Amino acid sequence: MIVVNTYRMYMGLTYPRGEGGSQKLFYEQLAEELILNQYDAARRIPRTCNEPADRTGHCPPSINKLDGTPRMGTHANLTPTNRKRKGTDFALQGNCRDIGASEIRFYQKKKNLDVDEQASLEAKILLPIKTLAYGVPPHTFIDYFQMSPEYARECCRQFDIAVKIIYAQEYLRLPTSDDLRSILQLHRHVHQVDGLFGSLDCSHTIWKNCPKAWAGSYTGKPGSPSIILEAVVDYHMFFWHASYGYTGNIGDLNVLAQSPLLERMVDGSFHTLENEASVVPFKIGDQEFTKCFI
Repeated sequence: MIVVNTYRMYMGLTYPRGEGGSQKLFYEQLAEELILNQYDAARRIPRTCNEPADRTGHCPPSINKLDGTPRMGTHANLTPTNRKRKGTDFALQGNCRDIGASEIRFYQKKKNLDVDEQASLEAKILLPIKTLAYGVPPHTFIDYFQMSPEYARECCRQFDIAVKIIYAQEYLRLPTSDDLRSILQLHRHVHQVDGLFGSLDCSHTIWKNCPKAWAGSYTGKPGSPSIILEAVVDYHMFFWHASYGYTGNIGDLNVLAQSPLLERMVDGSFHTLENEASVVPFKIGDQEFTKCFI
């Protein structure tokens, strides 16, 4: 789930509240419903089709993932079988647009190949998303997307590279003085308190395939091997600090002691940012503070 949450951060996705279901279910439906946006991403062949159902129990979509043309029937015969969640079309189209506009060679159409020999842009993006949603290896969906195991693994590797190149500068950056001023104004408006930078917490990712030799070092609070993510987010769930990779057997205080966030607070670089933003000193009641808090 931490990996899924991280990709949600990269892609600007927000889980729709008030509709019930879990966060995992939302991403499963995102991967299932948004197959190809040029044929109404949430549409599938009716269950009366002769094609066998895939591993998820759904009939394969009527879109050929390699050339973008229907494998059977016509577009007029496609009928929606699931309710489409609000914003999922926009999320997929936005990511396809961003990645397609990038200069990453893997996502550019190769002129020396026929259209039938290369996967569509949507298939290259949806396979990694579906792999993340279900927590399975890339080759699980090679039949669904009509790809070889090697090409499916390459799609996942290139998706990671694309996310880092396109989104890291915006979504994994440290706050500027203007950002810090806006964050404190937001929390002052919402919580009626000055000086609140954000909410700090740690979350565990279960490591299902942890090697037995390492299990003791990674087994902690959840009772099974896990990896810890430390993050600071604001009221809008935007990540302003993320540090991942701590062994699951250490507590939150030990994570904080190793955190680059604490290092920035100790060496004075964060305090310099506070002074540049002119957010300190501030008062809570009659007491004056010279540093923000989390």
